[in-house]
Amino acid sequence: MQTNRPVSLEVEITDRITKARTGRLQLEGFVITTPILWLGHPVGGTPQPWRDFRVPGVLMNACDLLSEGWALARARSNGIHKWLALEKTCPILLDSGGYLYLKRPDLETDPYAILKLYEELNPCIGAILDHPLDPFAAPEVNHLRWQQTLLNTRLMVQGNGHLNLMPIVHA
Repeated sequence: MQTNRPVSLEVEITDRITKARTGRLQLEGFVITTPILWLGHPVGGTPQPWRDFRVPGVLMNACDLLSEGWALARARSNGIHKWLALEKTCPILLDSGGYLYLKRPDLETDPYAILKLYEELNPCIGAILDHPLDPFAAPEVNHLRWQQTLLNTRLMVQGNGHLNLMPIVHA
């Protein structure tokens, strides 16, 4: 059963020429000033800048978490904020890791495994499992990758119970 979490975007400034906007995205329990620079953090990586100063948000990679059993166990048992020593008010974006799956064919996952991980760790935002386009691949291959991203989007949205899911758009 799908429930909607309150989400709103208050636009503060719109550029006359580009129509780019700045504002405040309000997600259940979080306020994110946009645009935002998500600081990417690999499992076990250093430095951890949020230990020394306030950061707008942290980006973790689900593929990275799933492939590092020790990290996944700690994130599950302690909660991802506590495991990373982040304040509860710091938003976490969990990326699906689609690019890593593209570059490492030995890794496998499916949208339901990613969705289950998101449900367990409860990030502020979870990215749809995408299949990034490869500029060196044939158009037919990229078409299939795009179709798979669309299918994953449909499956994850239908299977979602309460998470904020972010669609992925490849240009």
